[in-house]
This record gives sequence, C-alpha cells and structure tokens, in this order.
Amino acid sequence: MKALALVFCLLSQTAIGQHANAQTPIQKAVVGHVLAIKEYSQQGPISEHDPMWRVASVQVLNAPVETIVNVFFSASSDVEWFRFPKLKVGDTGTMLLQQDGPVTGQWLLVKFTPN
Repeated sequence: MKALALVFCLLSQTAIGQHANAQTPIQKAVVGHVLAIKEYSQQGPISEHDPMWRVASVQVLNAPVETIVNVFFSASSDVEWFRFPKLKVGDTGTMLLQQDGPVTGQWLLVKFTPN
C-alpha cells in the first residue's frame, strides 16, 4: 500500500511540474505542427561531434489556446546524434519534449512520432 501511495504522490507531483528528485528533467508530450526551422548559432568551439542545433517553431495543436513553442533538435547525422529525431517544415505528430536542452529553459525534442 505504501508503494502505491508513493507512486500516486510522484505522479501527482510530476503532473504539476514538481519533482521529488531535482535531477529529473521536466518532460511533456505535445501534438504539434512544425511551422518553421532555423539554425541555432552556438557560442564557443565546435567539436567533431557537433549536434548542428536547429530550432523549430512548433504550433501546439492539443493546447486549449493557440500556442507556439521553440523546440531544439539535432540536425547532425554524426555517430553521436543520428538516432535523435529530425524535423522538417510541415511535420505533424506527437513530440516528447524535455526541458533544458542546449539553452536553459528551452525544450529539446527527445522523440517524434509522425501522424
């Protein structure tokens, strides 16, 4: 019974954006449509495994009010990044986003399932 109560407590905290473990990144799933993509110019040195960050303007379709969010994703096909999802203008689907990608407070695309 204690385990069930703990799971409920953790789910409740996650649902309102609070985490029992401060190391756990905030994630959310949205249904979105990619409106535009632009390059993100990094500061500092570029490594051989450069992620080639892009920023997609995504219209969130499952929000109660019209919402557009910026979503970072790697455009690189390098061995370190080829498994990460890539977006293109016009893509629509379910996106799993994680907060604090390459820029603090911004969303990073973790998974994309097209509709």
